[in-house]
Amino acid sequence: MGWHSRYWLARNVLTTYKLVRALGNKIQGLSAAADNDFERPLLLANEMPLPDTVGMDSKLKKLIDFTGEDNSGIVGLYGMGGSGKTTLMRKVYNSVIADVTTRQDNALVIWIDMAGGCDIEKIIDDLRENCKIDNVNWEGKSRDYKAKEVFNELKGKKYILFLDGAGGALNLEDIGVPPPNEANRSKIFIATRFENVCDQMKAEKFKVECLEEKDALDLLCRSAGINSESALGMVARELSQECEGFPPALVAVGQDVAGLKKLQSWKHNLKKLKNFPSKVKGMEKDVFITLKSSYDSLPTTIEKNCFLYFALFPKGEIVSVPDLIRLWIGEGLLGNHDSIQDAINHGVEVVENLMVASLLEDYGDNSVKMHNVIRQMALWLARDQDQRRDKVLVQDEALRSSQECDGEKWKTVEKISVSDNHAQEVLTWDGPVCPNAETLIVWCNKVQIKDFEKVGSMSKLKVLSLRHIQGITTLPKEIGRLIHLEYLDLSYLNIQENLPVEMINLTRLRVFLLEHVHFSLEVISKEVISCLKSLMVFSFWREIRSSETTNEDPSSSTSFTSPYLQEKSFLERLEQLPFLEDISLTLETPSGINKLLSSDKLRHCIRNVGLIHQQNEETTETINAPVTQSLSKMELLEVIHLVAWRHWLEESSLVDHQIDIFRQLSEVQILDSFSVTHLTWLRFAPVLRSLKLVNCLSLEEVIMEIEEDVDSVFGNLDSMVLTRLPRLWSVCKKTLPFPKLIVMEITGCNNLNKLPLDRNSATNTLKHIRGETRWWDNLEWEDSMAKEFFQAKFTDINNS
Repeated sequence: MGWHSRYWLARNVLTTYKLVRALGNKIQGLSAAADNDFERPLLLANEMPLPDTVGMDSKLKKLIDFTGEDNSGIVGLYGMGGSGKTTLMRKVYNSVIADVTTRQDNALVIWIDMAGGCDIEKIIDDLRENCKIDNVNWEGKSRDYKAKEVFNELKGKKYILFLDGAGGALNLEDIGVPPPNEANRSKIFIATRFENVCDQMKAEKFKVECLEEKDALDLLCRSAGINSESALGMVARELSQECEGFPPALVAVGQDVAGLKKLQSWKHNLKKLKNFPSKVKGMEKDVFITLKSSYDSLPTTIEKNCFLYFALFPKGEIVSVPDLIRLWIGEGLLGNHDSIQDAINHGVEVVENLMVASLLEDYGDNSVKMHNVIRQMALWLARDQDQRRDKVLVQDEALRSSQECDGEKWKTVEKISVSDNHAQEVLTWDGPVCPNAETLIVWCNKVQIKDFEKVGSMSKLKVLSLRHIQGITTLPKEIGRLIHLEYLDLSYLNIQENLPVEMINLTRLRVFLLEHVHFSLEVISKEVISCLKSLMVFSFWREIRSSETTNEDPSSSTSFTSPYLQEKSFLERLEQLPFLEDISLTLETPSGINKLLSSDKLRHCIRNVGLIHQQNEETTETINAPVTQSLSKMELLEVIHLVAWRHWLEESSLVDHQIDIFRQLSEVQILDSFSVTHLTWLRFAPVLRSLKLVNCLSLEEVIMEIEEDVDSVFGNLDSMVLTRLPRLWSVCKKTLPFPKLIVMEITGCNNLNKLPLDRNSATNTLKHIRGETRWWDNLEWEDSMAKEFFQAKFTDINNS
C-alpha cells in the first residue's frame, strides 16, 4: 500500500473516530438529560407538613401496602369533610417520597390540590409543572394539545399521582394521564367527599371514618393540654362524645378549653357546646365552614332544603326513610310531581345523594342517621348562621321557651321539634302559641302537652306530627282551625274518642297517618274522611301481636261502634277520594277485606296491608275474593301482615307467572293462622327482607319443591323468624345461598331437623342463629364443616 492510500485510510479512521466520539458524547448527554428528567421532579417533591394526628396507624398501613412495587391501580379515600382524608393521604405521600428517595426509584411523584373542584385546565397545568415540561409555546395551546404533551411525558413511566379534594370524577384521558396498569406499575390516590367519585373512576374504595372514642378523647386532651386521667377527664369525655370523633371539632373544642383549670369552667363549655356550638371558638371558622362546602356542593335547592330538615331531629336520632320522605312531601320540599310514587322516588334519590356527599349515614333497615356535628351545622344554617336563633326551636329550647311569655319571640318561630328528651320523669309542656309556625313535631313519651287546644291558634301550621305523647286520648275540636294543614301524624297515640268532626275543614290535608295504634278504624267518621278531598297518603296501621304471647284476641282493640257496621262503608268513602294514591290499612272484617280485595282503586293504591280474619257472631259473611291472586295485583305492596288467617292462600293462579309478581314486597308476617300449609308463592318476592311466621299450626314447608334455580329465593332476606310451627319440617329442600341473611331465629319447631344451609350460605353476613340448644344439637348436617361454621353463630334463645 502506497503512502497516498495510507494517508486516506488514516484520515477516514480519524474522521470515523471523531464521529463515534461525538455520537458517544451526544448519547451520554441524552442519557444524562433523561436521568435528570426522572430525578428532577423528585428534587421538587418535598415532604408535606402534618398536624398532630391520632388513630391513623391502622388506616395508614393499609394504604402504604398498596404503594408496593407489585401493585397498580386507583384508590379512592372518601368520607365527610374534615374526617382526615387529606391528612391521611399526606402521610401516604410522605411515605412514598421517603421510600422513593431511599431506593433511588425513578417514580414520578405528583401531588395536585383540586380544592374541591374539577378544573381540567388547572390540573393539566399542574401536571406540566410537575413533569417539568417546557412552557415555551404552552400558553394559547388547546387543552387537547396540552393533554397530549403530558401524556407523551408520562407514557411508559412509573408515576404515583395524588389528587386531593376531587369534587367530581376525572377522565384520565382528558388530563393526559395514562391509566395505571401492571406494565407501568403506577398508582393514583384520590381524596373526595363523594363516594360516587370513587365508583365513577373505578377506584378501590376506602372510607375514612371519624375517630374511635379512645382516640377522639386523646386528640381533645392533647389539644386542651390535659391528661385524660385528671379531674377534668370526665368532662373531657363528655365533650369528646358530643364531637363524635370528628377531628376538627375535637381540636376546636380542646383549644377553646385549653388553659382552664376549674371543673365549673369545663362544665360551662360543655353546656355551650350542646346548646350554642357556634359560640365555641373556632367552631364556625374551622368546622362549620369546612362542612358547609359539602352543603354548598349539593346540586339543587331541593336537596339543600331536605338536608336542613335534619336540624329538627335530635342527636343520634335514627330516622326511618319512609317517615322522612313523607315529612318532606308534607312540607312541600320535594316540589311538584305527577304522582306520589314519583315524589317518593325523588325522595329516595335525595337521601342517596346526601349519603354520597357524606352528609348522611346509612344505618340499615331503611333508616339513616346524621353525624352530630353535621346536624349542628345544619341547625346553624337553618337559623341563618345563628342570626335568627328563634326561627327553629328544637329539644330543650322548645320546652324552655314554652314557659316564657315573650309574645314577640313566638312570632319569629317557624319550626318546633321535640323528640325523645331522655328525661327521667314526665314533663308538662305548655302548648306553644306561635302564629307563624309552619311545623310542629313532638315525638316524645316523656312530655304531656298542657292546654293542647291552643294548637288551634297556630293557624299557619302545615305539618303537625304527634307521636308517643302521654295524655293525648282525644283531639281538641280546635284542630279544625288548621286550614293550611297538609300533614297530620297521630301515630303511637292512645286515642279513645272519635276524631272531632271539625276536621272536615282540613281540605288541604295531603298526608294522614295513624300508625302503630291500638284503636279501630271507626275513630274517623265517614263525614271527616269524605271531606279530605286533597288526601294523597293515608295510613291506618294497627299494632298486631300473636295471641300466644299476649293472651288476647288478636283483633281486640279500642272500639267505639261495631267495626262490622263501619269498615266497609269507610273504604267506600276512601275509594272516592280523587287524589288518593298511597294507602296502608289494617282490616278485621270479612266485608272490609272483601271490599279491599275487589276494588281496583284500592288495590292499586295499597302499600302495606294487614288482614285479621276473625269470624264474629254479628255476621255470617265470609271472605270470597281470591286472596293471593288479589294480593299479587297490588303493585305497590311492600308489607303483608296476616293474623288468625283461616282462608287458603291459593297459589294455582300464580303458577304460570314467570316474573316476580311481588316486585316490592319486603316484609311478610303471618301470625296465628291455621290453614296455611306452605308459602311457596314467596319465591315471587325478589326483594323480601323480613319473614316472620308465628303459631301457624298447619305449616309444613316454607318453600315446596321447585325446579327453577334457587339462587334468587330469599336472595335479599336478612331476617327469618320461625316460632311455634309444630308441623314444619322443611324451609326448603334445596340449599339456599342466603347472601344477605343476618339473623335466623327458630323456636318451637321440633320437627325441623335440617336447615337449608351449607358452608357457602350467608358466609359474609350471618351474625346470629337463635334457638333452643336441644333442637340445635339434634339437627342433621350433610357437611361437618358447615355445622362447625354455624355453631359459632348459635345462641340459646333462653340465654340471650
